[in-house]
This record gives sequence, C-alpha cells and structure tokens, in this order.
Amino acid sequence: MKNYFHENGIWVLIVALALTGVLTITSAVLPNLTSPLSNVLGIVSTPVQGTVSSFAGWLEGLYNYAFRYDQMSEKLALAEQELADVRSQLREAQDALAENEHLRAALNLVEEKTDLTLMDVKVTEGSSTSWESTLQISKGSNAGIKKGDVVITGTGYLVGVVQEVGTNWARMITIIDPNISVSANVYRTGDTVMLESDLDMMQQGRCKLTYLGEDVSFISGDEVLTSGANGTYPSGLVIGYVESLQATPSGLERYAVVQPAAQLDELGTLFVVTGFDND
Repeated sequence: MKNYFHENGIWVLIVALALTGVLTITSAVLPNLTSPLSNVLGIVSTPVQGTVSSFAGWLEGLYNYAFRYDQMSEKLALAEQELADVRSQLREAQDALAENEHLRAALNLVEEKTDLTLMDVKVTEGSSTSWESTLQISKGSNAGIKKGDVVITGTGYLVGVVQEVGTNWARMITIIDPNISVSANVYRTGDTVMLESDLDMMQQGRCKLTYLGEDVSFISGDEVLTSGANGTYPSGLVIGYVESLQATPSGLERYAVVQPAAQLDELGTLFVVTGFDND
C-alpha cells in the first residue's frame, strides 16, 4: 500500500482536486441542492441522531417513572399509616363499648341478685389442653379472692370456680373441665342432678348431667341452673341448656349433654362471687 501511494500519489492528488472542483462548481450552479458532502454526512449522521434522540427519550421516561414511583410510594405509606391509625381508634372504641356493656351487665346483675357480693376481674390467660380447661384472672388474695369462689359473667352465667390463688392472680377451672362438680337442677322439670364433665365432653366444649332418674323427660333447650345445695354455689345461676339425652356404652345409665351458656372462648371481664346468701 505504501509503494502504491509512492508510485501513484500524483494521480490520487489530481483526482481528489478534480472531485473537489466538481463538487464546488455543482454547489455554485445548483445552490438549492444539498451539498453532496453535507448529504453524505447527513446520511451517516441521521441514524446516529435518531438513536441518540431515542436514548434521551428513554432516559427522560425512566426519570419520570422513578419520580412518579417515589411520589406514589410516599402516598401509599401515608395511606397505610392513616389506615393503621383509624384501625387503632376503632379498636379503642370497640374496647370502650365492650367495657360499657360489661359494666351495664354487671349493674343489672347486682340489681337483680342482691344476694351476691361481686368483684370484677379480667381474663389474662386461657388454657385449653387435652386434659384441662382453665382461665387465669387478674386478681388474687390481696383482693380477697379465695379458693372455691364462683366465677360468673355479667349476665349471671356460671363460668367456673377458683382452684388456685396467687397474690395478684388466680386460676379457675371452667364448667367443662373434668374436675368440675356442681349440684344443679333442670328448671322446667325440677329434677336435681349433678353437673360433671370428662375429657370427651371437654373436647366438644360441653359438660353433662349425671345421676338422672329413670323417668326423666328432658328436652332440647331445657335450662340448667345451680341448685345451691350444700352452700357451695349460689342458687339460680344459669349453667347452660340441655342438648340431648345419651346412654353410656354399657347402656345401663343415661346422661344429658349440656351446652354452656357462657361463651368460654370469648370472655373478657368476669365477676368473682366473694360472698352470697342462698336464703
């Protein structure tokens, strides 16, 4: 290549000068035509310019998207915080409403059962295992609570009996716990029976009536109340309602399945009966 330019350089120079002259004359004679050199440059640069313009547009779109995304993220975070605040206010209002309902129920209970001395407590812990059904409450011996005290709802439904007492807490067994034993009667028929439970009944959230007479005629819905016998429990507390009559596997005895009146898994404020008069 080097020898070629050395031997023919003069002719290459002549051709280049001639081509330049032709382009110059053409531009002078036809001024409205685009300069061939400019045309060549335009042909080469146009795709590049298009690419650069597209890239710039893409960058601008990406920036706008990121800016709008940040704005939407801020708005979403603000909306989530406002929603959390509203939910917190709603929970507080619901708690206040529930507390008012408990207090109104307690007031009605005190007015109806003047023979009862009541102390309000909170359920702080529940324990429902395969062998027991217990609740822990918020007051203990320093408030005058003692073992054997009966615990009821604000509507007078029997929940259970205190089994263990601490300084500022107590644990009670519920009426579906296998260790429960309550003298009861069926209001419609007047039959005196014993309320008990066992592991199978507890798993079903039920208790049962035993020591039934041969001629009992309980029906579904019969109300079961505490009898007050032996002075262990106040009389007239609602225990629950008869669901059905069943026979033991041997077929020699019958028992009645009872659904508790108290919703044992939805308890908040309860009342400990610290004193009562069955007369």
